[in-house]
Amino acid sequence: SLLLLLSSISRYDHANTTMSTDVIAVDVSPNPAEAPKTASTLYLPLPHDSDSFRLLRVLPSLRFSSPLRCELYTTSISREEDQYIAGSYVWGPPEPTETILLDGTPFQVRKNLFCFLRVFRSRYRSQIIWADAVCINQDDFQERGHQVQEMKRIYSGAKCVYCWLGYDKPLPHT
Repeated sequence: SLLLLLSSISRYDHANTTMSTDVIAVDVSPNPAEAPKTASTLYLPLPHDSDSFRLLRVLPSLRFSSPLRCELYTTSISREEDQYIAGSYVWGPPEPTETILLDGTPFQVRKNLFCFLRVFRSRYRSQIIWADAVCINQDDFQERGHQVQEMKRIYSGAKCVYCWLGYDKPLPHT
């Protein structure tokens, strides 16, 4: 158990001429219910129908350099028709990666997708996008195979497709 000392208060009792100190402490031990999320807990299994998929909500930021905060949610292709952008991009090399916050949890993405999402992000409103590297659980081979089969429907159900080829010149090292 780990305790965090918040404050101590000393009191002098004039009647008994004694000094007492109260210490306020809070237990900050890790709670197993709040364990860090992993791919297996970030990705709840998709329903076993051909219409389910995940979308990524990219939260707005006034500053370009602010962390990319995103939310992942499950929905259906037919319900979201013409309501999202489908992202098409070059995956690029597996390294280096960049970190986005996915449902409040650090999540590694390839640098090219990170740059795409950063440029895609709006300053004032959430943007909804389908990006395969995040919206498909890449560790679940069965889901990945099924979602790849649905890509034609996913792309044709989008209101438009943004194609990201990368910056026109190499990115500076950050």
